[in-house]
Amino acid sequence: MSVEEGAEYNFAYVMPQAEGEPVRIVIPTQLQMGWTESPSYFCAATETARDIAEIYAKADKLEPHYLEEYTKLEDDFKHLPSGGLSGDLAHCFEVFVDDFIGAAIPRTKEDLTHLSRALLHAIHDIFPASPDDPENDPESLKKLKKREGAWAVRKDILGWELQGKDKTVQLDEGKYDKLMTLTKEALRSKSGMPFNQYEKMLGKMRHASWGVPGSNGLFTPFNRVIAQKPKTVWFRQKSALTIALRDWRSIFKESLKTPTHVRQLVRGEPNIAGIVDASGEGVGGVIFGMTDDVVPTVFRFEWPEEVKRQLQTENNPNGTITNSDLEMAGLVFLWLMIEHVAPKLYHKHIVLLSDNSPSVAWIDKMASKRSVPAGELLRVLARRLCATKACPITPLHIPGRHNRISDIPSRSFGYKREWHFVNDSDFLTFFNSQFPLPHKQLWQMCRPSTKISSRICHSLLMPGSGTHDWRRLPTLATNIGGTGSSSRGLWNWILTSTQERSHTTSESEHSRSLGQPSDKAFTETVNRLLAEQLARQSPPLDRRSPWLGEVTSIR
Repeated sequence: MSVEEGAEYNFAYVMPQAEGEPVRIVIPTQLQMGWTESPSYFCAATETARDIAEIYAKADKLEPHYLEEYTKLEDDFKHLPSGGLSGDLAHCFEVFVDDFIGAAIPRTKEDLTHLSRALLHAIHDIFPASPDDPENDPESLKKLKKREGAWAVRKDILGWELQGKDKTVQLDEGKYDKLMTLTKEALRSKSGMPFNQYEKMLGKMRHASWGVPGSNGLFTPFNRVIAQKPKTVWFRQKSALTIALRDWRSIFKESLKTPTHVRQLVRGEPNIAGIVDASGEGVGGVIFGMTDDVVPTVFRFEWPEEVKRQLQTENNPNGTITNSDLEMAGLVFLWLMIEHVAPKLYHKHIVLLSDNSPSVAWIDKMASKRSVPAGELLRVLARRLCATKACPITPLHIPGRHNRISDIPSRSFGYKREWHFVNDSDFLTFFNSQFPLPHKQLWQMCRPSTKISSRICHSLLMPGSGTHDWRRLPTLATNIGGTGSSSRGLWNWILTSTQERSHTTSESEHSRSLGQPSDKAFTETVNRLLAEQLARQSPPLDRRSPWLGEVTSIR
């Protein structure tokens, strides 16, 4: 793309250079694709073409384009019926540097023809073709003749194999083989890996993890190495880094057998919800259905003495476990109890609520910068997400004063006399009296099994040891107090009933106060935060088109 004569200085930029060298300024006569440290002028131009294509796609009719026949070469296009342009054509245009990508759910040949024209015209509007040199067309005739621009149900895009019929994505086999060879050599190296090579390997691993659920939760040990910047990276036997890399390779081997469904890559409207709290005494929480029928369940577990002794406090500043680590362990307990109550989590959306901001952030990013126990517990969740094929977890923070429903079970081991229960059956009776369910339903209680609770405590006390295989689980829990009846749609009721009561409010007054303005405001706030969390999940950014006076975006 040529720069207008006299306007070159508007695009001037500094050349990348070593420290101490003279500053060199580039005055371009044509738009540059740029170096990694230069402004992304070229990407701005291609994204402008994408914006224009989106606007053209809204038109009722577009003029034919001389290259559109190259988009109709595959049988998938030819097998579509004719029948005119659909009124509600679902489609998406994207661009990665200079690679334009189109996706659609067409009903007719005319649907795809219309989208082809929109994109082809838009590209030529920004990157005009030269009539004197047709073989050097900006649309790349060479690639079009190879059918890279043809509509197809199955397509290889940027190293990924996309299958439109099954709605699955899988890493290209050639890239998979190279990555597995690279990581295998890293594990076997006796001389370590230079840090710059380690960075390149990690970049490729992160790119590949985009389409493999669970694998992004294994990067905490890798992140710590990046922060330290050693000259040589060693993958020592039984180190946290080695265990994480082996887990990552294991997940990727499994992904080659079963492509990833796109539902496993995005958050969505929750099917099941859980709220948890952890204290210095123990952990407890509740599980209930939102769109799915689930037996409303409460659970609790008292920390063993060795965990309590390692908790950091003012009197024990040298403890190895922080309060946030306990809260993170509580979220893992909650997830495993959800697996117990609702064993089939295939493609299910789960929302987990906690009053601890760090642990919510760790799950949101599936990584921890500093906490070693949190990194180990994220590894547990990563393996379980992969094993259950559930969708990414939606974590949500709620204020502690509104978390009474899980405060009571987590502090039922001596914190308050009226909350202290040695017997689980007595605790369940008390809990039912405090949080009576609608329609005279009763809460079910589950007690985490000894094997499961021991595993989680081991992750707190000895993180990075990789002792346990979390792909297969022992018995998760034992039910107490009967099975109870399944229900759904308890979200707003739970949010209302979990709020802190006034010290002067009696049981009957509290029941009458449910639904008052303060309760409504809190419920609306949490619902808004949940909607924002779901909307924030890796969406394409809004692209502004100020020269047309409107905002265009894809959702």
